[in-house]
Amino acid sequence: KGHSSCVNEMVVFEHEGSTCIASGSGDTTIRIWDVNKYDHLLTLKGHVDIIHSLAIFDCNGSTHLASGSSDNTVRIWGE
Repeated sequence: KGHSSCVNEMVVFEHEGSTCIASGSGDTTIRIWDVNKYDHLLTLKGHVDIIHSLAIFDCNGSTHLASGSSDNTVRIWGE
């Protein structure tokens, strides 16, 4: 369930009443974890190089995640 490379960045956020963590890794994935249930919820794939930064932001009442990678891209992930 975990990353296959080092974790470079983490952000904590609230989602539907649960505390969650998004972790970005050298394995090019972002994983979403439910802290309350100690459970892996989702793996986001799309980058092709190391993920270095994550940020959570609200847009029109929905939570979004921005990720920055060594592949020279920023990706926006939404609900």
